[in-house]
This record gives sequence, C-alpha cells and structure tokens, in this order.
Amino acid sequence: YVFSEGRVTISGSIDGDIVVVGPDVVITSSSTDDILIFGGTLDVSGPVGDDVRAVGGQLQIDTIVNGDVVLLGGQVHILPTATILGDILIGGRQVVIDGDVLGDARIYASNVVVNGTIEGDTDMFLSGNLDIDSEAVFTGELKYTSPREANISDGATLSGEVKFNEAKIVTDVKSFFEALF
Repeated sequence: YVFSEGRVTISGSIDGDIVVVGPDVVITSSSTDDILIFGGTLDVSGPVGDDVRAVGGQLQIDTIVNGDVVLLGGQVHILPTATILGDILIGGRQVVIDGDVLGDARIYASNVVVNGTIEGDTDMFLSGNLDIDSEAVFTGELKYTSPREANISDGATLSGEVKFNEAKIVTDVKSFFEALF
C-alpha cells in the first residue's frame, strides 16, 4: 500500500495486490493480482494478473490485464498496446478505446471514440458523441443511448446487431421534472 503527496512510480515485480493513492501514479511493474489506484494522473503499463480499478482525472491502460477493468475519470484511454481479457466498466467525460477488449463493455460518458476491438457485447450511455473509427471492430451487440446517432467511419466492422436509443438531454431542472412526468 502506498500513500503519497507526490509522484509515485512502482516498478519491478509485485507478488500480490497493488494499492496506491497519489496525485501522479505510474505502475510499470507486473502484478500477480489486483491493482487499485486513486489519484490525479494514472498510468498502468505493467502486466496485471487480475483486475484493475482506478479513479482519477486522467487514466490510461497500456498493458495486458488478465481480469476486468473498472475506471472512473475525466479522461480515460485504453491505448493500442492494451489487451483487456475481461469486461470493462468505464465512467468518464472523454473515453478513447484504441486497444482490445475481449469481454463485454459498459460505458457511461460524454464522448467516446473507438479505434480498437470490443469482442463482447457493448452498452453505452452518452450525453455527447460516439465516434467509431475505421479501425474499430465490434463482434458482439452494440447498444447505445445518445442524443444523436454514432459517427461510423467507412471500414469499421460491426458484426453484431446495432441498437440506437435516442436520449433527450435535460439542461435545466424544470425540463428534468417535465421529462419525468
């Protein structure tokens, strides 16, 4: 367990869980078990034996994760070098998935960009845009709720069923209660 007021860098090999709280956290070590991080800027680049759970301002994963990933942050980035063997659950303002997710994905965000692969089923709840770039691959069902339809580039592969639900974005309290009743 590490608690710090400054930058934390963990390298080497860790047999067990890693738990870190700090404003700037970089984990380049391999971990046989879970990683739990709370901080400002978080970067996980060492192989993870099980799950990753992180809360921060800027989060990035650029390694293999042998379990599930749960991320809550302002900017979340699954880099092209990342492979998530389990499911992902992400909440964020800006989410970019450039890597591979072999399980299911559930994402709550303002904006999402997908350049990578999601093999399982995907559920997204967006207040902004969904951009599916030409390198993106969805092999399972894609369900998304958004105020507008996704921007799907030529070349993107959507093998499963795609379901779009239009969401009305409420900007004031009066409209919120009118929408409820």
